[in-house]
Amino acid sequence: MNYFAIFHKNRTCQHSVIFIIFISSLFLLFSACGSDVKQDRQLSRKYLLPELSIIDLKGSMSDSSLIVGRLTAPFADKYNPKGQQSYYNFPKGLLIERYDKKTRIASSIKAEYAKYYIDDRKWIFLKHVVGCNDQKDTLNTEQLIWDDKNAKIYSQEMIQFKQGGQIVKSKGFQSDPNFKNAMFFDIKALIYVNVSQ
Repeated sequence: MNYFAIFHKNRTCQHSVIFIIFISSLFLLFSACGSDVKQDRQLSRKYLLPELSIIDLKGSMSDSSLIVGRLTAPFADKYNPKGQQSYYNFPKGLLIERYDKKTRIASSIKAEYAKYYIDDRKWIFLKHVVGCNDQKDTLNTEQLIWDDKNAKIYSQEMIQFKQGGQIVKSKGFQSDPNFKNAMFFDIKALIYVNVSQ
């Protein structure tokens, strides 16, 4: 009888210990899940995810039903950050071609990276940016901004602009979107070259 009572007490004790371990495990599991949710929220704040991703983008730009340009890019993401304006990101670069009224290429810009702010209608081109027009004037730089609202293209970085028989190297540049009426702000070099006919 005494033996049974001791055994019975030990079994009750075992059940209590198992129950406490079970509850402790649940508590640890839920607290770990809670920290995962917190970490996920922190990560989503830290790393903004795109609301749209496009592969092999081929788009047209129009004005009053007239096609004024084409855009091609291997990849594009659209972001809509909270409290900020939406933008498109082109991490693998793009090519933009602008057309004249006869749908001939009036100018083009190619870059290895670009970003477009929708509300401001502003393009930022970075890394090996090359712009040219129908006169074969060519611009090379590492940074170029196209302010579409105000119809101007500019850079505050070093640029090289080849026009006819001369090359201008300058820190700072501004022109219209077709690279005509160019202004140079801090000319570093002016080189004259022979142009063969």
